[in-house]
Amino acid sequence: MPVQTTATTFGRRRRRDLLIALVIAVVAGTVAATIYLTSDIRAVTSNEAPHTALPKNAASAPTSLKPLWMQPGDGTLGAVASARGVVVTADEHGLIGRDPATGTQRWVYSRSNRDLCAVYSSDVTAGTESSAGPGVRGIIAIYRHGNRCQEVVTLDPRTGDRVYQRTMPGELDGEMISGGPYAGWLGHDLLDLWRFDLYRTYQYGNQPASPESNSGHTGCTFLDAAVTDEQFATVENCPQTSPTLRLVMNWADPGAQNHDGWSSWRSAPRTDIDTGATAARILGITADRVAVLVNAPVTALVVYDADGSVVSRTPTTAPAGAFDTTGPTPRTTLDDVQYALLGTTLMALTTANRTVKVTTTPTTADLLPTGSSSAAPTVTDEERDTPALAWQHPGVIGLPGAVSGNVLIPTATGIDVANRIEGTTVRNLTVSRPANPERVDLRVIGSNLVELRGDQVAVYGIVR
Repeated sequence: MPVQTTATTFGRRRRRDLLIALVIAVVAGTVAATIYLTSDIRAVTSNEAPHTALPKNAASAPTSLKPLWMQPGDGTLGAVASARGVVVTADEHGLIGRDPATGTQRWVYSRSNRDLCAVYSSDVTAGTESSAGPGVRGIIAIYRHGNRCQEVVTLDPRTGDRVYQRTMPGELDGEMISGGPYAGWLGHDLLDLWRFDLYRTYQYGNQPASPESNSGHTGCTFLDAAVTDEQFATVENCPQTSPTLRLVMNWADPGAQNHDGWSSWRSAPRTDIDTGATAARILGITADRVAVLVNAPVTALVVYDADGSVVSRTPTTAPAGAFDTTGPTPRTTLDDVQYALLGTTLMALTTANRTVKVTTTPTTADLLPTGSSSAAPTVTDEERDTPALAWQHPGVIGLPGAVSGNVLIPTATGIDVANRIEGTTVRNLTVSRPANPERVDLRVIGSNLVELRGDQVAVYGIVR
């Protein structure tokens, strides 16, 4: 019987090792290819545009409008516009940034493996080259992942470049809110709130996966919400604890604003108020106060302070359909005037600075060993910005735009040009809208006026 030589054994082992290495390489390549082919990276299409100058603001309000272009859009997602220089149309998976003067495509951002939940922009002013102003700026795209609106990205409005991104456990039926330096996603019973870089400042409500025990706020649904500097406010239905609606004011960034131990998951509310009403809409908000239209015990505009007190209660007649809105009240702030759309009436609120007496009670840190206080309560003067109703404009079909100290108000027949302080109409501009859309929001980009009509966007040149 022949004896196997060492050389033969070595050769066979070498061939076997090569075969194993080849199999490993093929498997690794297949896995890598599979990962790539199914990855988010491959699914993203991002065609950026060159950087362009900011649009220059129109010098005066329009005396007429010149039609420039129209573009159909997604009836569910709609379209948005940024005053920093872009109109954005959307489809199921992505966004197209368009030149506001011509409608030509400037940039594209799309994710073929994700459906869009929403597209949004709070850019009502152009800002400067160095700053877009405080808040979550640019174009915000929110994508669905599984059964949540989970992936958030902000895009530079002029180039389409991705700026910030984050994840969240957003509810599918949620809506965007924004104000002051914050923006967030408001769902049925959960609010995710962020600052300019999408860092979460607070998650409030029925938290699905909080790292801190007993930090959630459950048993309530959110019917309305608004946010600004320092605080956000929610109108809540809490049937287990109250037959009427509650107004809750919370710190917008409790981890940075207040006590040790508070975080983006946990804090105590500034105040929790029983409104005594079964319907309520937030019209205006400041750092310390909130103006709310309530339907009971009589219909009134009530201003609440963060200390829980009622600053004023003014009986009024509610506009038709004022309490029919579902989700957050349509609101915008232009030139320091807050506008809220209730039914077909635009409510304008200005802010007045009021001096109030504030009593500070000593804390446990001020107690002597005997348990008695080392100091008496102190009373100091503080300045409080207080929202007040300035005027109302009936027959409105959407949120306004602003140009050169005037407000442009969309109506069924066109646009009313009004003084922003008194609300008096200066002139009426006729606009033909073939489909007679129920909702039209306006946005001014330089010398162009954008009409956001849901399933259509139309742009007009401002003629002075």
